[in-house]
Amino acid sequence: MAKVTAPLFSLNATGKMGTLVYEKNGNINYVKSNIVSKKPPSISQLARRAKYGEGIEAWRGMSTEDKEIWNTYAKGKEASGFNYFMQFILTSLSVGTYGANVYNNCSY
Repeated sequence: MAKVTAPLFSLNATGKMGTLVYEKNGNINYVKSNIVSKKPPSISQLARRAKYGEGIEAWRGMSTEDKEIWNTYAKGKEASGFNYFMQFILTSLSVGTYGANVYNNCSY
């Protein structure tokens, strides 16, 4: 993996272009080849992706006040309110306790 100093004649580049993927880790830009799996995703991968999608939709449908509760909880910690919410949702989904307004029942 090569480090790049001015990717695509700019200061930063992220995303895929052709067969290359431009990423940034901290202050370091780098480029790698896009590796596409030849195997189809497993049933558990598809289930996890569906659960993740449900969590994203729940966050998007959440009121600003509820999002602020999660963000306040995350203040001073290493993750964002969104990250803590997704952790809670994915844990809840994996044990089958997810409901229509599960984020309102959070014990954080």
